[in-house]
Amino acid sequence: MDNRRFKRFPCQLQLRFQLCQTGGRMVGPYQGRTINFSAGGLLLTTSCPLLRFGHLIAIKFIQGGLPSPPAEYFARVIRVKHLETPLPRQLYRVAADFRFINEARRAEIVAFLNRCLLNR
Repeated sequence: MDNRRFKRFPCQLQLRFQLCQTGGRMVGPYQGRTINFSAGGLLLTTSCPLLRFGHLIAIKFIQGGLPSPPAEYFARVIRVKHLETPLPRQLYRVAADFRFINEARRAEIVAFLNRCLLNR
């Protein structure tokens, strides 16, 4: 049984993110791709080796010609797993939960995910 607050949807989106450091300094951008997505957070893959538990990232979704989630989101990294891939390529699976987000922004995410499901 899944006790998550928000239902996850399989949804592959390209994204760019920056690592937020103290003093407002941003490192990046880096690229990634979502595996699944919810109003509470996302699971993504990236080749960026810098992410660790607790890091704050700024995420911007990129969808050429397709509708994309509105605006930019901040998320906190809650899990990073190195995936076994052929060298020299390194790939990481990263779970992150959205931060600094109100219910109106969550509703925008849910509306976007519903549009994605209808367009399948």
